[in-house]
Amino acid sequence: MKKNNSITSYRPISLLPILGKLLEKLILQRLNFTINKQNVLHPHQFGFREGKSTNHAPRKLIDVIEDAKEREHYVIVISLDIQGALGNLKYDIVRKELRKLYTKSNISETLEDILSNCKVAIQTSDGPAVWKQTEGCPQGSCTPPLSWNIVADEILKTDWPKEIHLQAFADDFAFVISGRTRRELEQHTTFVLETFKNWTNKNQFDISIEKSQYLLIGKLSRGPVVIWNSQPIKRTTSLKYLGVTLDEKLNWISHIQEQGTKAVSQYQQFCRIAEPKWGLKQKDKNTKGYSTKQLQRECSFMELVLGPSLFLPD
Repeated sequence: MKKNNSITSYRPISLLPILGKLLEKLILQRLNFTINKQNVLHPHQFGFREGKSTNHAPRKLIDVIEDAKEREHYVIVISLDIQGALGNLKYDIVRKELRKLYTKSNISETLEDILSNCKVAIQTSDGPAVWKQTEGCPQGSCTPPLSWNIVADEILKTDWPKEIHLQAFADDFAFVISGRTRRELEQHTTFVLETFKNWTNKNQFDISIEKSQYLLIGKLSRGPVVIWNSQPIKRTTSLKYLGVTLDEKLNWISHIQEQGTKAVSQYQQFCRIAEPKWGLKQKDKNTKGYSTKQLQRECSFMELVLGPSLFLPD
């Protein structure tokens, strides 16, 4: 629940010029084509990318966890959420990272020019006020997702030890840290937080303590202390990551219970329109050869087995 008295709870509506939006769209298509062709972005960024989705990210995370467990390591999963990521994205940082990642061309120079000369105009009682925009993303703009991936690519390409895995879905970062002993796990966790803190400070980001949490997997009763800016990050017994609920024992009980609850709720909603005396008329209860009762069973089964991320329509 957002606070009514907080300025961050409100988002202004931006009206962008049509020609500017068309130019951004053309530049984005050319940049994405070249970036995908040259494969310059780190493969562990699953957000805003063609061919990657909310199904691939949890699968990769689970594979890394299971690999660490097979090596009989203790495992900790830390989920870090960047606070107001796109709204705090600095244009000068995007330009600098773009030069490092992308070979200089007419397309990249045009994007740099756009990011260097953005202005915002607002109508006031004293007439229009205009000022230069140096950060953030107006609604309707199509380049901020790519700009974010370009900036986030640096931390993903950090030379992490084999016991540390980092992946991201847009501005949601997930670390899987393992160690043979509690002390080793603590050392790796400290290194992760220090390295990530240096990156956020460099790019003037901060994480949301309320949305960040960590999960300790294994028989280690007391795990490392996870602190960010002198504030402890909440430890949880089950962590929801892109529709998949992980628990401390990795036995999927929490996930099955949650999906079962959703499936029952969905089934009950179908029942409300399938009653014999009210709801849909009898002639409307068949949809392309399937009765409403059949749809109830099929949808409930899909929700329970596959989960929401696979069942949502394209």
